[in-house]
Amino acid sequence: ADAQLELFYRRLGSIFSHNQRDSGAIAYLAHSLLFGAPESRGLRSFRCRLANHYGSTITSWRRNFAAGGRQLSFGRFRDVCREMKCRKEAPELWSQLDPGMSGCLSLFELDPDAVALLGHVRSRIMMVVNTDEADSEELFRRLTSHLIPAKPGQLDIAEFRQVLRNFGFGIEIADRAFTCLDYEGGNCKPP
Repeated sequence: ADAQLELFYRRLGSIFSHNQRDSGAIAYLAHSLLFGAPESRGLRSFRCRLANHYGSTITSWRRNFAAGGRQLSFGRFRDVCREMKCRKEAPELWSQLDPGMSGCLSLFELDPDAVALLGHVRSRIMMVVNTDEADSEELFRRLTSHLIPAKPGQLDIAEFRQVLRNFGFGIEIADRAFTCLDYEGGNCKPP
């Protein structure tokens, strides 16, 4: 079995080697995902509650945690848990989100799937747009040059789908990304 795992890690590393990624880091990530403890039901439930309450975990982060910077302290996390009526679970949830006991959380630890999705969308857009230095207004203008948004400076879901379709994304990915980025939270109840 060890030989098969080593072969798997080498092949996985070779897949990402053309992107100048550290194959050792890729192998470590794969190993931790394969052999790490699965997420608890309570943590999955908490993420669902955040998403249902705010529209997405990303929106909950932007509304509750982003003001404190890129890291979240336990005190602020506990306050949000209290607002969501799950304060008693805060220590257990925190320990699951921060197993290394660093004392702070990032958005990636709160919802790695959403961060990976948005990172993938961003990297594809930046590859096609061919710049890392455009400001947000210039980037928006370039992305929407082929359509006229119904609201200036904003895209609705149909417009967002059209923009992402031009970058090779399907409707499902576009809808998931839109939900993550929608600060208003769509049809969800207000916080």
